[in-house]
Amino acid sequence: MLKFTLLCLLSSYVRGFNANRNQTPRLKLTQSFSSLSMVTSKPSNIIPPQWYEDMLEWALDGNDSAPLVTIQPSMTNQGHGLYAARDFNADEVLFEIPANKCLSLEQAWNHPHLGKSLRTLAEGSNDIHAGNIAVLAAYLAIELVNDARAEFEDNSILESPYSPYLKTLLTGIKGVTVLDHVLHWSSSDVDVLFSGTLAHEKVVALRHWVGVQSKVILDLLMNDLFDNEISVSESQVATIIILAFISVLGRSFQDDDKFGIRGLQMMVPVLDMAHYSHDPNIKCRITTTNSVVVQAARDIQEGQELVIGSPTEESELQEIEFFVSVGLIPKKSPTFDYEKALQKKEMPPWLITKILQN
Repeated sequence: MLKFTLLCLLSSYVRGFNANRNQTPRLKLTQSFSSLSMVTSKPSNIIPPQWYEDMLEWALDGNDSAPLVTIQPSMTNQGHGLYAARDFNADEVLFEIPANKCLSLEQAWNHPHLGKSLRTLAEGSNDIHAGNIAVLAAYLAIELVNDARAEFEDNSILESPYSPYLKTLLTGIKGVTVLDHVLHWSSSDVDVLFSGTLAHEKVVALRHWVGVQSKVILDLLMNDLFDNEISVSESQVATIIILAFISVLGRSFQDDDKFGIRGLQMMVPVLDMAHYSHDPNIKCRITTTNSVVVQAARDIQEGQELVIGSPTEESELQEIEFFVSVGLIPKKSPTFDYEKALQKKEMPPWLITKILQN
């Protein structure tokens, strides 16, 4: 079964990171989410509604599902969400995303220039899932660079085949809203906001791991661009790589039953617009051709927002790990002991306050 996954750092490997800063911290995958409450209220650009419509038309091309779902401002969270355009019975199919519209490890490994290097990057990781995340981030960065070049040179031929989807990611490319994530923060900000808490160790560990992987990916991409006589600023590519990591950390999905021990890691357009809930009304599965089928988990009425399962129920994911990996405030959990988390200094008081208010 396809699981919607969110990358988080395990406490045992945070301790290992502190003991050996050259070791890649072990990472665990749980569940993925789209645009939830932003950490700050900094002004940002709004994604034009037409971009969402273009993405839906592109992702659902070739099947009859296009009019069955819409993307509108969320009624349960900030940002946009996914909605049913008609009534659905339990287990009825809402839509299907073809494999060629998803960014996956298989496509990364088959890249004409960098496929072999990306496979080596994955195999060289101390943790399988961490390696998968790094490869998917590298592949997404490649496509984002293509789109950036197309925009800069005003040449649509250079656009990524995933361009309609890339526009809707919270990455800053083409003026899209920039997600406020710990990877964007300065070390001094991290120290001030998280000092004295377990969250501080997790933030530092994630920033270190992404920093190490980003340098490797930057070398791969810049060498490939040079070999193909493409002139792109190294600083711009470095920024795009960080933005790609942020998107993959919060929006990638996993199926351990695919491709043996390394599993299937992918980004699925449209589906990642669904917010999470402790009372989900949609579920999903992956077909033998690696397309993603989304079904009604129960009866759904027209106009109802579509939501996926809560991460805390599936994986016992802690709020701090969600915040650190995705950079968004999670919804208040009915099972999480916030008072205990405050007493044990797992999270700073300001973060607990924001969660309780969400």
